[in-house]
Amino acid sequence: MKQPLTIDEVLALQYFGMENSEILKMQLNTFEKLLDENPILEEYLDKANSVLDCQEEAGVISYVWTDPEFPERLRRIGSEYPPIIHLKGNISLLRDEKAVAIIGARAADKEGNDVAYRLGKKTGNFNLLAQSSAYSHNPIVNSILLENL
Repeated sequence: MKQPLTIDEVLALQYFGMENSEILKMQLNTFEKLLDENPILEEYLDKANSVLDCQEEAGVISYVWTDPEFPERLRRIGSEYPPIIHLKGNISLLRDEKAVAIIGARAADKEGNDVAYRLGKKTGNFNLLAQSSAYSHNPIVNSILLENL
């Protein structure tokens, strides 16, 4: 039986710089081999566990793509859907048919950041915020998350 990756393992792979499509294909035995070949992954696992502990204290939960609670509509995006999402608020809104997704960019320009911020502020009032990046690449999304905690 194939063993899925745990939340901390997925975060460690994101910190390691692995693409979403590669993480989504990975199984536990492959992760363990990668861990043996790249000792830095141990540090990333420690960092991931520390982040998850802080998130838990703040009431943030995380789902990996193999979790039954992971939104099916995200899986339909294709091979680049996020392998993990971090959420705070009314989680039942994930199943709402009227939903908005704001996808951040690692290198967004000022106009893109401004639009993302305005949309995020409006949708942040609906009592659910989600972030899919372990890296916190998009400071706009992170500022909205922090303002709404």
